[in-house]
Amino acid sequence: MKLFGKVLDERQESEAMRVERVGFYGILFGLLLVIIVQVLAFGKNAHVHGELIVMTAGAIWGGIGYFRRGIYDPFTKPGMKSYITYGIITGVICGVLFSPPKYLSYGAYGLYLRIFAKYFTIMFAIGFIVYLLVGTVTKARQRKLQTKYEDDGKGI
Repeated sequence: MKLFGKVLDERQESEAMRVERVGFYGILFGLLLVIIVQVLAFGKNAHVHGELIVMTAGAIWGGIGYFRRGIYDPFTKPGMKSYITYGIITGVICGVLFSPPKYLSYGAYGLYLRIFAKYFTIMFAIGFIVYLLVGTVTKARQRKLQTKYEDDGKGI
């Protein structure tokens, strides 16, 4: 016996999904902002383990859901432009997070920029490769789902 039945029509369900998506991304980016502020304020003494665990679990959960449905990103399609853009974003975020802010307080801007450039380059390369792999897997999944849906339609 079902305890609760579906009470939303398709339009309401679509609107509910938009609300849930905004909430999901709000939580992920809010956690990222909290982590950035704590790392910049406390440096190596920042205790962000809980935030990282929650953010990582949410990102993995969302990623698996997207993979299963053949969705790369709600806003872009897999391609070189998105791989490079997301790689740059990853590099900038990690460069800011991992470059020690103490060099800025000492006025050693050149050293800070060199450290930032090192982290940016490494994380851009890693991010680009990860996005390239995810995009390739997503395209393959989309092809598989497309042939599955085409095969299902032949019996009608």
